[in-house]
Amino acid sequence: MPEAQAGITSTVASNEKLIAQLIDAAGQPDSEVELALLVAQIIEPPAQDPARFEQNITIQLQDLAASVSGGDMDPLVGVLQSLQQAGFNQTSQLQQVITAQHSHLGWVLENKQGIPISLAVVIIAVARYCGLSASGINFPGHFLVSVEDRLIDPLSLEFVDETHLTKPGDTPADLGRHLLPASPKSFVLRMLNNLKALQMAQQDWSGALDLIDYQAAICADDNALLATLDYERGQCWVQLGAYAVAAEAFARCADKTTEPELARQAQERVEQLRRRTEVLH
Repeated sequence: MPEAQAGITSTVASNEKLIAQLIDAAGQPDSEVELALLVAQIIEPPAQDPARFEQNITIQLQDLAASVSGGDMDPLVGVLQSLQQAGFNQTSQLQQVITAQHSHLGWVLENKQGIPISLAVVIIAVARYCGLSASGINFPGHFLVSVEDRLIDPLSLEFVDETHLTKPGDTPADLGRHLLPASPKSFVLRMLNNLKALQMAQQDWSGALDLIDYQAAICADDNALLATLDYERGQCWVQLGAYAVAAEAFARCADKTTEPELARQAQERVEQLRRRTEVLH
């Protein structure tokens, strides 16, 4: 597994405008690039005007699309070859130290490195500029891309054989669910999940809480997701020693979830923390 290191380089602060932009973009079709640009601002607020930052990224993506060979070549093959020649293909991440910058679209374009979901943004954008249909695939453990209904691994920039994706015990229906196009909302939640995992690995609990706030705003109408986020909130507050606040978060989780096991675990944490708070008092 890649080593998790180096989280968000600047303090993540709650930003009402940015949250509103994330919510709006997550509800729009084909908004992966816009969402990735907003996530980049969470990672590192641009030194320049955000509109200028977005314009520069757009120009870079359009230049990549303009480099795609035409003629009789299969347009999709042309896209992949162009990105390979530009240096975006990665055969392995095993030796990489994964940082928050690997999710920053500007850094990804500059360094020709990334994680599957951030590299997927580049493929999706270039394919669409070339007139091809493209979407992300929220496959468990490894984000994929579908262009013209053909699966692509964003790391290797090679086609994926669906038969190699089936795990023991999987049914065709299971694989079908795993290969559904990712909605913009699920796309950005996964990007934020990657950043949150880095923060937690670094024990930056305050940074993780900020990212949970962004996620909660995006999925404000989904009690199942909100319950999970409240459980994570509780875990972070425990690490920060704020036991009363943690108990409130676990209690909200128990109230919202429809999963009996999660409700049981959350309620158990509430009781544990209440006893601990009483002892401290």
